[in-house]
Amino acid sequence: MMNNNILITGGAGFIGSHLAERLAENNNVCILDNFSRGKKSDIDHIDCAVVDIDLASKDIPQNIIDRTQIVFHLASSVGSYKFYQDNPLEVLKTNTNIDWNVFNSFESRPIKLFYASSSHIYPASLQAEIDSAPLKECDAFPCDPSLSYGWNKISSEKYLSYYSGPMKIAIGRYNGIYGPRQSLDLKRGSIIPVLIERARRYPEEPYRIISKGLEERSFCYIDDAIDATIKMTEELSSSNSIGPLNIGKQEKISIKDLAILIKDIINPDMEFTIDEQIQANIMCQWCDCSRIKREIGWEATTSLKEGIKKIV
Repeated sequence: MMNNNILITGGAGFIGSHLAERLAENNNVCILDNFSRGKKSDIDHIDCAVVDIDLASKDIPQNIIDRTQIVFHLASSVGSYKFYQDNPLEVLKTNTNIDWNVFNSFESRPIKLFYASSSHIYPASLQAEIDSAPLKECDAFPCDPSLSYGWNKISSEKYLSYYSGPMKIAIGRYNGIYGPRQSLDLKRGSIIPVLIERARRYPEEPYRIISKGLEERSFCYIDDAIDATIKMTEELSSSNSIGPLNIGKQEKISIKDLAILIKDIINPDMEFTIDEQIQANIMCQWCDCSRIKREIGWEATTSLKEGIKKIV
């Protein structure tokens, strides 16, 4: 992927900033972001254009639409599981508005579009038991996501499946992506950066999890996810559509064991506590990634321990 005019929505966010960093080496990159979570300091070192815009309420400028060849649509209101539980309508409305804005802006143009979907689209019933089977792409229907975030993603996926215009479309369902520059917000952040931040603040901040810790999750290091994202989009040179495909690492770990792993890496002497503020509805979330390996030859290779050490 070289010498393209590339637009990254949500490009100052965690995944977006890493993608922009990689693509700006050989392409002209423009980032759209409202900086509600993304930080300007995370993209200051990247040679790219930056536009501060809230895509939930404002249109993409026409001059940007006209020159764009490839769109990586990552912009979304995101947060922890508890953030989604506490703000279901706000999340659904915001993300739906963002998606429609982007789709409507480019639906008549012959571009390549990568849409960032999520493993949250999968039915809650398939994730209700510990040691449930890994989720396959075909398991998305019949629909029953546990969060409004998932309902937005599956709705937008369905829209793109009905689309028949000149856009070429790739859809990747991210599962447990983690790495440097991820939000450290203790209330809204994802589990790995939150635990690392608690460990750094210890003993002023207790090192704890807020569930029983029995629930199981899968995690994929950011560099692997960026490889998959770019590779899927490159495949659109010879295909009108790719996916939806799971982007993750096909292994799982309990939240309690994850907390212990991070504890052992950072400070084995910390006291680890369990504070059962929430009852997890999703007891096992991990994805079958055999299809993406078979179709485009991608597989995550970074071990969880190796990835965490790269962060700390």
